[in-house]
Amino acid sequence: MPSTIITEKRTRSNSISAITEFTFLASGDPYSDDHGDSLDSANADTLVEETTEEDTGERKGGEWVGESRIRERLERPFNSRSQDYKILLLQYLKTGKYSFDSKEVSGILGKKQNTVTAYLRKLMEEKIVTITRDRPGMTMIYSFYRGDDQFVEADYSDELISMLSSLSVNHRSGRDSRIGKALLQRIPYGYITIDTYRKFGEEEKWQSDMEFAEQIGLVKRVDESCCFILKMIDYQFDQMNEMQRKRATEMYNSFGGELFSQKMVVATLSYSANIAKAVLHEFRLLRILDCHKDGINMYQFRVNPKENPECFDGSAA
Repeated sequence: MPSTIITEKRTRSNSISAITEFTFLASGDPYSDDHGDSLDSANADTLVEETTEEDTGERKGGEWVGESRIRERLERPFNSRSQDYKILLLQYLKTGKYSFDSKEVSGILGKKQNTVTAYLRKLMEEKIVTITRDRPGMTMIYSFYRGDDQFVEADYSDELISMLSSLSVNHRSGRDSRIGKALLQRIPYGYITIDTYRKFGEEEKWQSDMEFAEQIGLVKRVDESCCFILKMIDYQFDQMNEMQRKRATEMYNSFGGELFSQKMVVATLSYSANIAKAVLHEFRLLRILDCHKDGINMYQFRVNPKENPECFDGSAA
């Protein structure tokens, strides 16, 4: 494994420490059989990872910046008339539901909508929730408060910072560099919105990029235009899409728990070399494959249909 160095420079702004620059230095790509080809293809524009520590493949929790502060505020003593709001919002937080509307809350709690709206506005004053949509004639949409665009102090894990830094300098994949650069730009704030992509001139890539960033455990979606950035990587096997599960099943049915190479995938499954390369890299990032270097990269499943059925379709052996 090549050495990995991360340098982090900080500046002071309003007495808050802000991450302003990350530099990733590495020699080569340990997960590529050859280093000259692009990973982008018509069917897969995938990410390549650098990591300096062994990973168990287990999920490591998905707390986003500011979540503990929101939870602490919600767990303060509430009066009897507002206790049910506290219980509902804590349940939303626990289950990862970060966006909701006043009509929904009204129906669940059995309260008049104007009463719910008035109380949610009190929670806005306490910076527990915020409005994400407030248009005439439309139901108001709320989400948990994500900050007012000031720098925040966050104990991001070294693994997450290393991942983002690696992605940002991967010139062989457009999706790598977009996700890495965009999230690095926004980690001092703890969240990212579609406006960041709009400024890059890449608004049309926002949806697919953030779907994949959520799959590989970098963000949690708030709504269609905003994602919270996680403090540490939180792998999401259950968010694999139909095509990913189909390909994982094809590979598992062909190789099971045995080692296999990119060339074996091409020969056995009739994938093109570019598609095989892209899929293997994607599965490495999704943490369903291990990669062993022995002259060439040899891959091995770290999941199986019995213990991880969410990674496969119903035809897995």
